[in-house]
Formats: sequence, structure tokens, C-alpha cells
Amino acid sequence: EPPPGPDVDGLLRRATAALTAAGPAPKPPVSCGDDNQQGDGTYYVIEAGGDRLLLSTLGPFVTAAEPLPAAVVRELVSAGFRWIDDETGSLRVTDLCVYYFGAREPLTVGELLFYWQD
Repeated sequence: EPPPGPDVDGLLRRATAALTAAGPAPKPPVSCGDDNQQGDGTYYVIEAGGDRLLLSTLGPFVTAAEPLPAAVVRELVSAGFRWIDDETGSLRVTDLCVYYFGAREPLTVGELLFYWQD
């Protein structure tokens, strides 16, 4: 039997608290399926102060498509999250070929942690 997964509600609460402490007023988290208006995946979107944060449901991993203010990243890291920067997110994971939009190929760390499929 697989081990229990992460406490997603706890991750969302911690991220929301960290964003609030950093200054921007976060909107309620939205699942990636709701954000894309279809499908499902492994992350939530939290908007705060015009920024869009992606929070993985696979563990305490966060990223954003656009650079976030340094104070926001520091607050998230202080709250126990691992910031997935562009360099880390672009690393290709071999020998773990996950079905992704019609193909089974090696994916990047970012694609695996922040996965969405319609």
C-alpha cells in the first residue's frame, strides 16, 4: 500500500499564510482543473497582488510563471516550501515516462510537479 500523500489542505493554508505575511492579499486557492476550466492535475493556483503562484499537491513545492518579489519567495521558503526556479524546473527526469498529452516521454521537474491534463 502506498504511503499517504501530502496534507494538501495544510499546504494551501501555509502558502496562503506566507503570502499574507509577505503583503499581497491572496485570493482563495483554485485547483488547476478549475483554473483551466477542465481536467485535473497536481497543483493549485493562488493569485496574490497580480502574481500567480503554482502550488504542487505532491509536496511543498511552489513556482510561478513570472518572477515573484523576493520577499514573497523568502516568506514561502521560511514556511517550509521549496522554490522551483526555472533552472530546477527545466531539469528532465529520465526513466519516469508519464502520460502527457498523448505521449509517454521524459518530462521536466516542472511538468511533473505542476501537471495538468484535460
